[in-house]
Amino acid sequence: MTVSTAHRRMVPLLLFAWAIAYLGSFLAFYVTPENDFGFTAGWNRIGVFVVWQFVATVMAALTAVFSRSLPRRDPMRNLALLPIGVLGLSAASLATLFIWVSLSQPAAGPAPDLTPAPVASTQSAVG
Repeated sequence: MTVSTAHRRMVPLLLFAWAIAYLGSFLAFYVTPENDFGFTAGWNRIGVFVVWQFVATVMAALTAVFSRSLPRRDPMRNLALLPIGVLGLSAASLATLFIWVSLSQPAAGPAPDLTPAPVASTQSAVG
């Protein structure tokens, strides 16, 4: 089986693009400023992270597709499966975290006291 030079060169380029997108997603999450205050603060950072992770996933899939054309004993073919392995490990870790959080129960203890505390008056009693 002969491998075209274009496919042989495409796999390292896709690996490099995957590494940039994957590592760049963490960097982009870190450097993206928060737009809001309160509950929605940081949602834009998560959006940027998810977009770059999606780009890395596409690059991983393309790398796996192009690696199929390489010979079986070629080390580049094995290396090209690294992005799919990292993707699978990340997905399994995230699924495990979701399952653990959904099955965990809060610690039993006394119910919190929800009565409002008295507020000190700033008005004088003399009228």
